[in-house]
Amino acid sequence: MTRQRTFFRLVFLVVAVSLLVSLIGLVACAKPPVAAPLPATSPEPIPTSAPSARLAEDTRELAETPNIPHALPHHYWGQVTISTGEPAIDVEVTAWINDKLRGSATTDADGQYGTDPLAGLPHYLVVTGQSGDVIEFRVDGVVAEEAGLGVLKEEKEEYFWQWLELQPEWQAIYAAGEVNGLNLIYTPTGCNYS
Repeated sequence: MTRQRTFFRLVFLVVAVSLLVSLIGLVACAKPPVAAPLPATSPEPIPTSAPSARLAEDTRELAETPNIPHALPHHYWGQVTISTGEPAIDVEVTAWINDKLRGSATTDADGQYGTDPLAGLPHYLVVTGQSGDVIEFRVDGVVAEEAGLGVLKEEKEEYFWQWLELQPEWQAIYAAGEVNGLNLIYTPTGCNYS
């Protein structure tokens, strides 16, 4: 009888510990609450490299290997504007790394590709690559100017997108698992807007 009690206590302890570990895992993986966006602050000058990546590990090999579910891509969304100021409607936005296509999306009736994750369901431009790779964005095959970078910020447990004006020499850098807004400007082929 004592042996049975010890056995049942051991089983109960193992089950309790397993449930506790599972609960801790669920809490650790929970997404932070999303609040309505606040107005963007005034643009700040930024360096000519991408914002610092929050990588806990080197994902270079994982991101390069296809069919690995935990290789995290870099996600983008934003506005595409023609160099004359009008929104670029129903155009293809593509991301290229070392002259290889790494992701694509199409703009909507407002010239937006993807969706602001704070305002609606995201349909990101999903980019795959290696940490540190330079990403070139093209609109209908034409290299686009990267005009504004959106970075998710938190202040007093409120989340908002801060938009930064980019210098002409700035280039997007691949960072696994990141989500950024990126506004693009392009001049359609055969058009002379001067």
